[in-house]
Amino acid sequence: LRRGQAAEALPLEGFREIVFDGPPVPTIPPPWTVWAGTSGRFMLRRIEAGDEAETVDLIGYGWKGEGLALGSVRALAARSLLQGPTDRVEEFRRARDDPPGGEDLLMLARGDRRHLIACVVEEMTAAGVTVSVGQARRTVPWTDLRWVVLSPATPQAEDEGHLVELADGTLIRLRSFELRDGTSTGEGRTARYSIAAGRLARIHIRSDAYRYLSDVEPERTSLQPLLDVVWPPRSDRAVTGGALSLGGRTYPKGIGMHTRTEMTFALGGQYSRLYATLGVDDSAGDLGQVAFKVLADGRSLYESEPLSGSDAARPLALDVEGVNSLTLVADFGSPVAASGNFADWAEARVVR
Repeated sequence: LRRGQAAEALPLEGFREIVFDGPPVPTIPPPWTVWAGTSGRFMLRRIEAGDEAETVDLIGYGWKGEGLALGSVRALAARSLLQGPTDRVEEFRRARDDPPGGEDLLMLARGDRRHLIACVVEEMTAAGVTVSVGQARRTVPWTDLRWVVLSPATPQAEDEGHLVELADGTLIRLRSFELRDGTSTGEGRTARYSIAAGRLARIHIRSDAYRYLSDVEPERTSLQPLLDVVWPPRSDRAVTGGALSLGGRTYPKGIGMHTRTEMTFALGGQYSRLYATLGVDDSAGDLGQVAFKVLADGRSLYESEPLSGSDAARPLALDVEGVNSLTLVADFGSPVAASGNFADWAEARVVR
């Protein structure tokens, strides 16, 4: 760190995040969004074939990723789709969140005609996506594509690298990185990344000093269905499936719940503080009535008044010294309010 003429070196594991507070960078809306398993989410100008077989290079605005394994790509969608009719966006999200087994799906659009093709994606290049359908092989140009969902390959272990957030919404997992004069280079699971100065928004440092609860397997989860509909909690997503969003700010880490949900985590007395930002997700609009509760070894540690989507997010900081069992509860804030109960525990984490 340099402040004035003084420079000081501090161990990286002592930090939780680095926030870049420079002027906003004008960003042209990217044509493509790519989801790549545990590697991250990428906002792209284009995709090119990598130097090695079955890899791709990702080209963004002011950044580049080289050598991403094609097998780690889970889905991609065109900007025209994501900004289009809601029913078509939901159709894509359902396919992305519950991908087919043994085959890939590709949605074509030519004029008003749409075609869903079951295929095998062989490669992605600047010319388009090459697929096999039976014995036939063809390259579909990018201009004809709306979305692609790939069948899961061998499950990947969760990548516990540092999470880098860019100004355009790109999220990249880096196992190691170097940052000098605002410019960063780093290594992911398979790819190498270079990020120009001014594009970095935030770096969430992976450290043993704290754990995000969304990265911890809960000891127990209890759900009370709403009108026979079950809303399971989601890690690093709102319960509706979108990004965690409170007051217009999105959060890459946290837990999304619906009322009534309980999640219990075994801490083993190893942590001293619990931090989070609480609120009803922006997707609820002004609706929702959620009471947030925290239990420590069965005793009440915190309870909020009922919060709705029109209420500001609440910071949470609690002493959990010596606590073995920590329970987060999203409870009904009203016996009659059932719509929009989308509880966000943004950046929920325990600190040693």
